[in-house]
Amino acid sequence: KVPVQISYHDDPTLAMRVMLDIARANPRVLVDPAPGCLLTAFGENGINLELQAWINDPEEGVGNVQSEILLAVWHAFKQHHITFPFPQRDVVITAMPPRETLLSRSMNKETPPP
Repeated sequence: KVPVQISYHDDPTLAMRVMLDIARANPRVLVDPAPGCLLTAFGENGINLELQAWINDPEEGVGNVQSEILLAVWHAFKQHHITFPFPQRDVVITAMPPRETLLSRSMNKETPPP
């Protein structure tokens, strides 16, 4: 299993097709059972996809195949303008004390801030 998250601005169908093409091109990935790709969730920061593929020789390592696939996904997504999301946080201030209150408190060290 190779989890990948894409931005909400991108097309998950295209991303899934690209991921399947990459799996099929990897010499260690079996043709039968065929690789599959699922949309697994709408995450907090992006769309969660999961590439599922079988290999015949796990004793040769699984992490190295995952790494090869992820690197190929990185390059292919750049070619197709598919982006990886990153967390964005907004700070919303709903109320502030009057400016005079803030200034007087900053000049008087004994008064704790609000």
